Amino acid sequence: MDMQNHLMAITNWIINDLKSNSIRAVEAIWNENENTAVLSFYINGNIAEEELENISVASAEIIAHCSNGLLKENYIRWDYPKPLPEKVFAYQKEESFE
Repeated sequence: MDMQNHLMAITNWIINDLKSNSIRAVEAIWNENENTAVLSFYINGNIAEEELENISVASAEIIAHCSNGLLKENYIRWDYPKPLPEKVFAYQKEESFE
């Protein structure tokens, strides 16, 4: 199984289901050497404690799909309208300029 593609698909599915207003994008990288999923959340504004808990639950659901995998989470404040970095994201929220 291609763990990088698996991680990308699972992350997109679970984060879409979360329907967070704070998450702008999520980068998901599988580190094969360390058997670790590295999830980087790009967050708009200050994140409420309840939202952070929901994201942590979603992260746990994601890693549960990766047999014996470990998890590393990064939270990066990236306020709108600052453009997101040019990366391949597992999840990216559609943003409007209205």
